Amino acid sequence: MTAAAADSSRPVVARLDHRDPRRAEEIRAVLFGAYQVEAAILAVEDFPPLRRTAGEIARAEAHFFGSTLDGRLVAVVEIETETDDHAHVGSLAVLPEMFRRGLGRELLESALARFRGRRVTVSTGAANLPAILLYERQGFTISRRWQTPVEGIPMVTLSRPARTSTIPSATLSDVNAPHPPTRWIWSSTGCCPTRSCAAGWASPRRPAPGSSAGTPRPAASRG
Repeated sequence: MTAAAADSSRPVVARLDHRDPRRAEEIRAVLFGAYQVEAAILAVEDFPPLRRTAGEIARAEAHFFGSTLDGRLVAVVEIETETDDHAHVGSLAVLPEMFRRGLGRELLESALARFRGRRVTVSTGAANLPAILLYERQGFTISRRWQTPVEGIPMVTLSRPARTSTIPSATLSDVNAPHPPTRWIWSSTGCCPTRSCAAGWASPRRPAPGSSAGTPRPAASRG
């Protein structure tokens, strides 16, 4: 095998322009496939993340990064920068047919390297053991157990303290561009963020003085 052929077998990791409608639809397709698997793991029929639309993704105030293989988007990570010292993994997803190739781990490692100076949190279903194991291997520990307010799905939030490390070369770029934090509130039918709707899941919000933090939403992850 030539060097060129070997290189073409590895994914290219880059920041995604999620505001582009076509790219937003590609992201939605990856998330949808991964969330279908998570819904089966959690044994739930009505899984709100499956209702997230490309339009909602395009309006999200977050950083999206992806792994592209042979021109096809195969893995996505969404990072929400809540404060200068806190980032939240809103989504981590790999196409089901690309599971167990290390794509999710590699993409997560690249993204976390760019947020090394911040505490990082992520939420997932308590029964999603593959995702929990993936995060624990990256230094996360379970910091909270809770249930979704509407569906009653058991959840966990994992946290990792800020780290100091060297950013891997040729991974991600332009990650520190300012983005206003996404703010969510809960309604009787789920979450209603002030700028878009993710169909029932809430991301953590920066609390106002004297208030408590918002409810995290889960990140599907395999791989």
